[in-house]
Amino acid sequence: MINPEYLRRQAAICLRLAASGLDKKTAEALVTMADNLSNRADEIDPDLESSGQTVTQDNACRKAHRGYGG
Repeated sequence: MINPEYLRRQAAICLRLAASGLDKKTAEALVTMADNLSNRADEIDPDLESSGQTVTQDNACRKAHRGYGG
């Protein structure tokens, strides 16, 4: 079984990359990956859900869309 903490770390990496100024399409794909990874982690161990993850994704989306008309 995959460790949910590993999935959450991978999701955090995707969000950092999405917020790093990549093109809009790539940033959106990374945010989607992060969301999927977080959801998988929550399915494996719902007791360890991270309430701050959604806020982090929202921030990454805003940063990723700056300068792209979004």
